Amino acid sequence: MSEAQIKEMFDLFDADGGGTINVAEMTTAFHQMGISDSIEEIQSIVASVDTDGSGEIEYSEFKSMIQKLVGDKDSDEEMQKVFHLFSGQKDKIGVSDLRRILVYLGESESTPDAILHELIQVADKDGDGLVSFPEFHSMMKHMVEMENINATKPSFRVDSPRGSYSFIRKYNQE
Repeated sequence: MSEAQIKEMFDLFDADGGGTINVAEMTTAFHQMGISDSIEEIQSIVASVDTDGSGEIEYSEFKSMIQKLVGDKDSDEEMQKVFHLFSGQKDKIGVSDLRRILVYLGESESTPDAILHELIQVADKDGDGLVSFPEFHSMMKHMVEMENINATKPSFRVDSPRGSYSFIRKYNQE
């Protein structure tokens, strides 16, 4: 993951732009992503990342945490957490789950359903219109491999008969 991608992620959590992420900002971000951790659990997360004991997560602490997580790309446990973030704790990811995550990342709510279905189809190997954990894991490993080959490639890219679509906080039709 590039420095710019980590900074962009940090800025999403740092809602007030103050340069740190506090418990309230983390709680809001988690709730927007459909994660319903208790305030105590979120305080514990912040405390575990807050190496200087300030009560907030500075960018350097956030970057260190992300680099550690990304460095452990093959961890099934970490991949399962990301999958549950996308799926809303369900067994499979559907179009509504994908729309929720994309809206949280700054995409328009009016992204056409056809595009979301195409994104699902990229990973959906069994043709049920949903993405299971094994399908998600396979897709994410492929995306990480592609990112390592060329860091300028989009995080989400779908090539279809109607065109190519890239998703990085903005919806583009190339």
